Amino acid sequence: MLTEANFEQTVLGSQDVWFVEFYAPWCGHCKHLEPEWNAVATAMKGSKVKFGKVDATVESSLAGRFGVNGYPTIKYWGYGGDKSVGNAETYQSTRTAEALQAFANDLLEKANIDPEIRELVGQKVFDENCEGAKICLMLFVPNIYDSNANERNNYISQLLEVAKRNRKQPVVFFWLAAGDQLDLELLATEHSRIHHQGPHRIGFCLNTCQGRAYLQEDNQVGWKGCPCYRRRAPRLRPS
Repeated sequence: MLTEANFEQTVLGSQDVWFVEFYAPWCGHCKHLEPEWNAVATAMKGSKVKFGKVDATVESSLAGRFGVNGYPTIKYWGYGGDKSVGNAETYQSTRTAEALQAFANDLLEKANIDPEIRELVGQKVFDENCEGAKICLMLFVPNIYDSNANERNNYISQLLEVAKRNRKQPVVFFWLAAGDQLDLELLATEHSRIHHQGPHRIGFCLNTCQGRAYLQEDNQVGWKGCPCYRRRAPRLRPS
């Protein structure tokens, strides 16, 4: 929850895109917005887009600084470090999770921000970034002892280009070195139709269906629906 005490540092001091809802607990429209707001916040968790809420009946001074006179009022800022009360914009489009996410992605497109490609070092990283209805795509790159930094960086750069082209899709991108998560690597090899392009370089998806991770074949990646396999993915080793 955002307050007068933390708003300056959390929102105005951030580089990220921010959406802030000013609401009142008794407001019917606010109650209708809540599940949509929670859904889009979950869908974009781990991205450069953040969502927060201000109880305007408690933080009346903060709401007054933004000229809030009706509920809910949604203010937003694009990407960058020059945020202020004066350059906050008022969101006036459709108040659904899909519309909010599309609007946020447009802001990211305009800023030309590189999507984040995370190294999958353990279960915690997966759990923190693959919550909700997302497709989690993993790239296995050669172990550094079998290759070199330039080759690894080239593979990750190729993955980044894929991520850029699919920025608006509910996909989270990971990379990990061959052998780091051997159980997962072996399961991918056994149960997916994998295209090998160089030693140990393989790609597949884990589809988080109903909060659980399942292998999804690389040539069946779809951005909608939830095609799950029967076998659960193994727990990942901690780093």
